[in-house]
Amino acid sequence: MFTSILVGITLMTPDASAGKCDSLLKQSRSASGSNLIRTFERLATCDSTMAENNFHQIMTRATDAESLTNLSMAAINADIWSPVWTMPGKISSYEARDEITNAIGGQCASNDKVVTFLQGAYAGIKAIEFQQWDDAFVSCESAPLNDWMVQQIENPPEKLFDDKFDKLVDIIVEKQRSAAVPHLITGAIKAADNGPFNKMVDSISAAIIPNLGRPSAAETQAVQDALVQVAQGVSAEKAKLVAESLAANDAMEAAISLLPTIYSDRIQGNGGFLYGVAAVETGECKGVKTAVIHHAQVSESGSLWSIEGQVEDTIRASKTRLKKCTIDDGDWETRVTFEPLASGSDIGSWVDEWAEQLRGQDFEVSIKSEKPISLN
Repeated sequence: MFTSILVGITLMTPDASAGKCDSLLKQSRSASGSNLIRTFERLATCDSTMAENNFHQIMTRATDAESLTNLSMAAINADIWSPVWTMPGKISSYEARDEITNAIGGQCASNDKVVTFLQGAYAGIKAIEFQQWDDAFVSCESAPLNDWMVQQIENPPEKLFDDKFDKLVDIIVEKQRSAAVPHLITGAIKAADNGPFNKMVDSISAAIIPNLGRPSAAETQAVQDALVQVAQGVSAEKAKLVAESLAANDAMEAAISLLPTIYSDRIQGNGGFLYGVAAVETGECKGVKTAVIHHAQVSESGSLWSIEGQVEDTIRASKTRLKKCTIDDGDWETRVTFEPLASGSDIGSWVDEWAEQLRGQDFEVSIKSEKPISLN
């Protein structure tokens, strides 16, 4: 008798359950307010797939931000995530989107499922959809979520551009401000080879100097210190890019401090660097276009970003070699090696390149080595 009753229940229950779930779905399509939330919760318990597949239609019954927030939370609590992830895109009002996602994120401190829901969004939806949840991440005050974000930032993707990761970087910058800088530095160093290095470096400045207007001296120094730390942890090529950016922003002292990092293989015995400078005098000698390249070796202690303005007058003051010729008017054209040289022999090959260029212009060229110049 027990067996037959059990079989009978087993055979009848699916149809009865399906009928009940269909009834709840029908009710949800006309319910509103708190009744809508209760009906959806019962539907999700009855048939979560049915609730998930019909969420976007049901949400049209939630006519205000509070109702839609509560409906979304009912879905999240029932582990129905996919339609909620894309829910903001169904709302025409950007203000309402922000209000709802902000409210959902605000519940993560007391509801671990919201944290898991937000983490899942990073992997589960497209970048344009993920960007609509930034307010939720900012309003979420949860140590587990913050730790998870830090983990993502410190382990950037191995590609130059990633819109979803970029948005996560923007979020952590907005949430943590200067406290995010150590994590951004770590991420920048790891991204140096084939990751979003530029995004990480730019975000360091945004974290320290969040507002428009003139930054304070302390903020400026903090940015410079952070960028130097990044440069010291990456390749010479990437360090040079950081240093050039610092120099372009008048942070010369910070840029100069990176020269030993960038040119570690070119440091001389005295701890300084070796450069080359050259100037060319031109004229016409017995109907022949003639050029003399004067060049000199320059030793520098490592305290200058560029030697150009320091040596031009000296090399131009070299003794002229075309006294009996018709001298071209104007100052001698000068060139400097903008990067340090490994040895003095490199100056010769550098000058030879210029000589070949002049010969290609029909000049008869000679080369004159001048007295070394010291800027130490």
